[in-house]
Amino acid sequence: MKRGIIGLFLVLFALSACQKKDIYDPNYNPDLGVSVPDDFDWSTTKSLTVNVEVNDEYNGKRLYFVRVYIKNPKDGGLPLANEKANMDLPFSEKIVIPSSVDKLYIEQCFINANAVETVVMKEIAIKGEVIDYSFKASAKNIGSSRISSRDKDKNNKLEIKKGEERTINDTSLDNYEVEIEKGGTLRFAGGVELKNCNVDNDGTLIVNGDLTLKKTDLENDNSVHVTGNLNVDNVSEFKMDDSSCTIVEGTATLKSDKDIEMEELAYFSCSNLELLTKGVTVTMETSAWLRVTGQLMASDDCKIEYDEEDDDDYISGTKWGALLQIGEIKNQGNSNLKVDKEILVECKSPGKADIDQGSLVDDASKYITIPGTNCNDSGIGVDNPSYLGSDYTFAMEDQYPNKGDYDMNDIVVFISGESSYSSLKNRVTIKGKLIAGGANLSIIPYVGMKNARQGSKPLFTNEAGSAMDVYHAFGGEGGICPVNTNAEGGKSFSAVPFIVELNNVTEKLNIGNLDFYIRVNNHEIDCTTKNENNDIFGIVVPGKFKYPKERYNVSKCYGEPFRKWIESNGQDSANWYEGSAQDVISF
Repeated sequence: MKRGIIGLFLVLFALSACQKKDIYDPNYNPDLGVSVPDDFDWSTTKSLTVNVEVNDEYNGKRLYFVRVYIKNPKDGGLPLANEKANMDLPFSEKIVIPSSVDKLYIEQCFINANAVETVVMKEIAIKGEVIDYSFKASAKNIGSSRISSRDKDKNNKLEIKKGEERTINDTSLDNYEVEIEKGGTLRFAGGVELKNCNVDNDGTLIVNGDLTLKKTDLENDNSVHVTGNLNVDNVSEFKMDDSSCTIVEGTATLKSDKDIEMEELAYFSCSNLELLTKGVTVTMETSAWLRVTGQLMASDDCKIEYDEEDDDDYISGTKWGALLQIGEIKNQGNSNLKVDKEILVECKSPGKADIDQGSLVDDASKYITIPGTNCNDSGIGVDNPSYLGSDYTFAMEDQYPNKGDYDMNDIVVFISGESSYSSLKNRVTIKGKLIAGGANLSIIPYVGMKNARQGSKPLFTNEAGSAMDVYHAFGGEGGICPVNTNAEGGKSFSAVPFIVELNNVTEKLNIGNLDFYIRVNNHEIDCTTKNENNDIFGIVVPGKFKYPKERYNVSKCYGEPFRKWIESNGQDSANWYEGSAQDVISF
């Protein structure tokens, strides 16, 4: 009886063994002890599209910034996205973040005229691949239309409503009341003379030619664009309201005997400016910006004054309140143009103008910040940097095309979340440290942007400017040996910091387009490199990755969470690298 039972067990065991032998899994990786799905990309990150609607209290005249974080900025978080927005410029950005992150912090930032920020922040849970959020509220709209103080008793009235675009072929208008609402556009097909008119512009006024004002008051509260010259006679008034934009492609000739007012953040640009009335004064409020690319000609006793008395109205961190950019200054009369010391002057040929020497510079962007409006080229000196926002570690194998040992320590490089993109300089700055090099081969690490590998740079160079391999970057001498991997016969060195700057970069930095790779044995290897057996040669891990010791397999070090992450195609155990591990090295 016992023999029969034993025989039955032997038969069942044999059948079981044959059955297992017949099952073939082409995706099974014996080194990792797990079946790897065909479409598994080994990514520890995810992509999100973030759409934000700002609460625009200036009806599109001013610019806001929307900033997106994965860590509260009060706790040191840095923005992964930092872009301009208003009611006419929607915010929509793609960001790449660690897969384990489950919420975002979104800021609406308004930069006041004195460059001090007003910030509103919201915490948003991540649900899906698209995040939509609106800051719109019942806040008072301070950019709404106002009642003009001008005389409204005119024989003719021309009204341009919101959303309306009208082109007029007339070359002159006499005795008209002209009102252009926000969102409306009035276009003159050619030059035009406005005589005995009141013009209240809350929208857009375009003149394809010369604009002449005779006995006319023009109050610009939004945008005026003249493709020719601007001529203002001695009894007309031209006023530039808060955040308004006036662009004259030709010469602006101002004969008015009334002072010319530029309110907060008003922007006036022209090729040449002529102040032809004796004693006329241009008054500038906080962050007003007068830009003359060519020559400013001034009559006797003309002045450019700053119209604020309180130091709090100066541009934050400076002694100036407004900006004057002039190519050349000349005087028409016997006395010199006088400019208040509270106005920063950028001018290479100031002539004999009376300008405080402490306020005369060659490049104003180095000294002040003027917030952006809808027409002033996004301001001056304004940088809206974005960052990786999270630290990452690249852990690589070097044996390609041969299979490695999956200890992922032939080179270990830490990339700081402080790595950034500057829109002002079109520059990416990569900061990090070389942590380990567990190889006996010469490995040279590079970093760049994925769409332009030819612009990549080595992490380290010698005095001659040649790329340095890992071992010599650590300061090693002679033959190459493992560093900081606990290898027998290896060496220990301190981590080596690096900063790499990539210039003329137009795309924003994120971990998805950061191109880190190594050159070894005439091969370029990155985290997407695979051989014919589908072996990988690199992973990028959020944070400071505890990397395996020499010849310790990453799967055995991190155990079941690591294998579960692979088997689930990244859906489970996304933070496997944060759990307990054995035979690893921390830094």
